[in-house]
Amino acid sequence: MAKLKPVQLGLSLGISLVIIYILRTVIFWIFPNLIVNLARKLPYDMAFIKPAVILPSAFVTGIILLLAIGLAFGYVFALVYNRIAK
Repeated sequence: MAKLKPVQLGLSLGISLVIIYILRTVIFWIFPNLIVNLARKLPYDMAFIKPAVILPSAFVTGIILLLAIGLAFGYVFALVYNRIAK
């Protein structure tokens, strides 16, 4: 079996999470009531939900955290996989 490269796998996962996060945020900015309208259609009472307000500082913090978490989990995953695959 081919060995996984921990840093490359971690960066791939981190960058993928950041791309998904950016797309999600853009959708929230373009359609701010989308999630609210979907939540109100659920069978339990979600009438109190308001559209999300995403501050630029929270957006940047989210990107940094997702990149770091993706890097860490991808790195650990590759190490465990390589150890088990021996």
